[in-house]
Amino acid sequence: MEIAEDSDASMALSTSVHDQATSEVNRITDQLAECSMSKPYATKNLQHSDSAKSFDSSLYDSSPDNDISKVYRFIILNALSYVFLHVCTCKCHPCWCFIYSECNMFLDKNALDKPVHEEYSTEQCSNGFSSPTANFGSLEYSLLYDETEEMLIVTIFQASNLPAMDSNGFSDPYVKLHLLPLANKSTKLRTSTKWKTLNPRWNERLIYYGMSKDDLRKKTLRLMVLDQDRIGSDFLGETRAPLKRLQSGKEKYFNVYLEKQMPVEKCDEFTEERGKILLALCYDLQNKLLAVEVVRCVELVGMDSTGYSDPYVKLTLKPGTLKSYHVKTEVKKKTLNPEYNRVFQFPVSYDELAKKSLDVEVWDKDVGKLDDFIGSVTLSANAKSDRLKHWIECIQNPNKRIKKWHKLTGKV
Repeated sequence: MEIAEDSDASMALSTSVHDQATSEVNRITDQLAECSMSKPYATKNLQHSDSAKSFDSSLYDSSPDNDISKVYRFIILNALSYVFLHVCTCKCHPCWCFIYSECNMFLDKNALDKPVHEEYSTEQCSNGFSSPTANFGSLEYSLLYDETEEMLIVTIFQASNLPAMDSNGFSDPYVKLHLLPLANKSTKLRTSTKWKTLNPRWNERLIYYGMSKDDLRKKTLRLMVLDQDRIGSDFLGETRAPLKRLQSGKEKYFNVYLEKQMPVEKCDEFTEERGKILLALCYDLQNKLLAVEVVRCVELVGMDSTGYSDPYVKLTLKPGTLKSYHVKTEVKKKTLNPEYNRVFQFPVSYDELAKKSLDVEVWDKDVGKLDDFIGSVTLSANAKSDRLKHWIECIQNPNKRIKKWHKLTGKV
């Protein structure tokens, strides 16, 4: 009998709490309507005061599209707080359970799914951090920097809740990468396209070669999710990750909300860059041969109207008149990141090696007119910085293959 009476009392109290909550919601709604009619800035002030709640609302709602949801959240939480403060005095009370469950429902609806990986970051990688209600979806990826090989490895895992852009209610998403501040074709990488899905899984690895520590300090990675169409692509969302925080050998995982498209700021510091080339030197002491391997080039300048080039590499060992001192690679069609892996051998004595210089030039092949010069680099005992260091290390370490990246300059 006592249990039944306690149950009836709890139900009566819960009904009373519900009535008081409803009354409080109506009261605040009326006040809000009056304020918005008489003072247009009142709604803005309410939204501003709401950001001071016990949880960080900016993590979930920073988009101007969510003003209405902020107002309703303000009303609900104020009403619940009123009931809790005036009626409930114990966390085990049924009223507290009601408030706790309502708040949890609200927060759970706005949270990202739990990360797949143990090491996980939801840090703000871009200029803004969109809320899930902005309908851009989310993207999961990882970054790994290898300082020894000067490689940035980007692994694209999956995206979730992408907007539907096609008439069938789906999209055909893919991810495109750029290195800012220069968002040109030389730094563009992309995944495959996943057809008819809003929750694509890629698990694809994309690699940027020739990434020095200085590049990490200056550059930002932009990841754009696009919907592929027969003609062009529709924008779905983007995020940006500053690379200066990466540590060599430590893979960092991200699961972030995608944002609206943002403009790319121009930077004059990078406009004069011609690209980079990876060379490997090895002096064969027994056969008296200098082996030069042209491995690859990256981020070359586009010389053709298409924005690409048809690059080849020309090598000259100076001084010397032998035909074998003038060689070149094959032409790679329509690319700004050609891979050659071509080895050339120059006959030269060890004593003469220190007096020689190696000129490396990259050209764009044209048909019916002169080829366009892209960039060059010279290795010798009279060079400076890495160009000098590479040449001296080759001389001091015969029979050892030494590989280094070099920046191309605009001098022929």
